[in-house]
Amino acid sequence: MNEFYTSLQQTIIAGADANENFQNSIFTDYACGILEDQGVIPDYALTEYRKESKGLRVDAWSFDKEADRINLIVCDFSTTATPETLTKTQLTQTFKRPERFFYECLKDKFRSSLEESDPATALAWEVWEHRKTIHSIKLIFVTNKKISERVSELPTTDEKGHKLSYDVWDITRFKQLEESGKAREAVEIDLSTYTPDGLPCLQA
Repeated sequence: MNEFYTSLQQTIIAGADANENFQNSIFTDYACGILEDQGVIPDYALTEYRKESKGLRVDAWSFDKEADRINLIVCDFSTTATPETLTKTQLTQTFKRPERFFYECLKDKFRSSLEESDPATALAWEVWEHRKTIHSIKLIFVTNKKISERVSELPTTDEKGHKLSYDVWDITRFKQLEESGKAREAVEIDLSTYTPDGLPCLQA
């Protein structure tokens, strides 16, 4: 685990050119790319909206129109020497930030307070324009920290007429995904071991 953690951490830091302000952005982009490849989200846009004083945060988002679902993504990239452990309390607090952001987007005052150039503005208006068709909100947390083994799966909840689901991608999950990918690539079957000339097949 530590070897994978250090390797990923160094890759992100190098991509950010050692600038701490960009490290979270690079990791968010990296993680969202994986989520898209795995079919978790159809696409994504980076927002990096943070208003810690109001408990609001969204690092990226994706709108799945076929599922009538908005995906809100928050990221936490750590530069500690070894992976930090996240508790259920920390996860709950983290997920509350994008949830609050969604409901703030339904308020005229909040939308009008956003700068036109702010990437979060497009998200806010997307939420407003599709407010009657968005039936579920998927909150996704991506991090290079690890979840405590004591944390069980977070159940789906209902909030103000919306179905809220939670998805956590921690360092353990990213590592398992990479290992499963390597395992698939490493599988080779020599059919000549079953018959001397191999197995016949049709030409494409």
